Amino acid sequence: RGPFVQGRAVIAVANLHAINFTLGLAEYRGQIDAVVRALELHAGPIVVAGDFNNWSAARTAAMHEAMARLGLQAVTPSLDGRARVFGQPIDHLFVRGLVVLDARAPASSASDHNPLLVTLRLAPR
Repeated sequence: RGPFVQGRAVIAVANLHAINFTLGLAEYRGQIDAVVRALELHAGPIVVAGDFNNWSAARTAAMHEAMARLGLQAVTPSLDGRARVFGQPIDHLFVRGLVVLDARAPASSASDHNPLLVTLRLAPR
């Protein structure tokens, strides 16, 4: 599949709320791998964001390995108020084929997670 339709870029976007409490990593990896499988044929820009519930080193490694398979880069907000568990941020944004102009996670009382506010533009072809 090409990344353009009628001369316009097609951006694939996935939002994930990863499984929280499981024994071992099998179910966690399975959920993240399903996102990778859904996006792996997309040749254009990609955004993957959400609550990855990566509260352990093993989950964090699995998350980064899966996102790397898609060629995605992690975006770290300049104002980093992301929700944390055991000191780990659990909300993440990964992109491919896009330039990050601004990324912030300001405090909010609307949820137990703060929003990820990001301004993106298409990377040059």
